[in-house]
Amino acid sequence: MRIEKAETKIAVASELGAKIEDILEAAKKEVSRWEGSVSAFSQASKACEALGEHVDRDVTDGVYDLEVAKVVKRYVDRAAQLTKNLMAQAENNRISTVGKVAALDTTVQVVAKYRDEEVGRVSAFRAALASGQIKVEDGGGMSVADGGVRPARSIKEQRLAEAAAEAKTAEPTVEAAAATEPETPRAKRTRRKRVADS
Repeated sequence: MRIEKAETKIAVASELGAKIEDILEAAKKEVSRWEGSVSAFSQASKACEALGEHVDRDVTDGVYDLEVAKVVKRYVDRAAQLTKNLMAQAENNRISTVGKVAALDTTVQVVAKYRDEEVGRVSAFRAALASGQIKVEDGGGMSVADGGVRPARSIKEQRLAEAAAEAKTAEPTVEAAAATEPETPRAKRTRRKRVADS
């Protein structure tokens, strides 16, 4: 394990987590803004509907004639419908932003978990160094002290071990030995006859 590499991972995870938390806070503010928009458009829609009732009352009181009242009522109804549409859009945007907040919150948790795991690895490695289980050699390599736990093999060591195991199991068989010997004329005729019959 390289301490520098692990510390770089920790620093990157910390920085990334901080940036994502900033984005998360901005998204939470955006949710509040959309909730305020929904509330405002709802109140505006109710006010427009109430205004329509006033127009009806003014027609019955004789303030407006019927033609003027129709035009006013049409525009008041359009305004009410427009505010309802804007309220629906704001609600959709609020729902979308709530999903964004949930995704960012999960991302922050994953990054924090990764950072905590790396911090744990580094502290365990340093504790092993301090106790003498692992010794750092001059060239930067590590050796495990007696009674310690050997670090996992590298990929190169694993591949070399697999190749050695395959070489041991690949002993020559009778068929392989026969394939390397020259074929006699009688064996050639027999082989050709079998091929022709099949």
